[in-house]
Amino acid sequence: MPTTVVLNADQTIIVEHELHFTMVDGKVCSALSSYQSSQRCYICGASPKQMNNTPDMTGREVDATMLKFGLSPLHAWIRCFECLLHIAYRLDVNKWQIRDEKDKKLVEERKKNIQDRFREEMGLLVDMPKQSSGNTNDGNTARRFFREASISTNITGIDINIINRLRVILETLSCGCAINIKAFGMYAGETRELYLNKYSWYYMPVTLHKLLVHGEDAIGHCIIPIGQLSEEAQEARNKDNRRF
Repeated sequence: MPTTVVLNADQTIIVEHELHFTMVDGKVCSALSSYQSSQRCYICGASPKQMNNTPDMTGREVDATMLKFGLSPLHAWIRCFECLLHIAYRLDVNKWQIRDEKDKKLVEERKKNIQDRFREEMGLLVDMPKQSSGNTNDGNTARRFFREASISTNITGIDINIINRLRVILETLSCGCAINIKAFGMYAGETRELYLNKYSWYYMPVTLHKLLVHGEDAIGHCIIPIGQLSEEAQEARNKDNRRF
């Protein structure tokens, strides 16, 4: 229903409302799409293997109706942070899936070393389970990781250019200002090429694929700057929702 505001006897303003379902995360988007697996991109249907294969992504059909959900900027910070963490844990073995017992031991030892260094050098608890639910990987931890790129790359061994470029992309999406769509698309494409050149053995998670491949289209689909469609307001009320 439109909202009617009467200013005076001869002046009335009618405001029509248009609701956009953007305060969602990847799980909700996957559930609303035609794909059952959360590891598939709900926009183009690409599987993890296809996301890292440039020929498979060329000319791939996109479901434009799924672009209306935005890019969930807050969760994007966390998912990109976790992606780089999981790559860092595996740098001694360069494998996406760890099945061999020897490899598992190497990964666990490196993970423990990285967690200890984050705590000692940056005061961050990384990938630690929380007593209530989930873990310590939140938006503030992710932003600190990307902001202090030189320390983060020294601890993890991740290429500093990857960290800096993802920070630029994530800050751009969160700024709430109008974005040069073409420039963003070119920058995201270059970042994807750098990622594949360095870490093609680690299948790109859906969130990172969505930013680097579909980010340009998603931004262009929004009627206002995409940073103003963040799910952060909803996330801030999670404690209240649980209490209610």
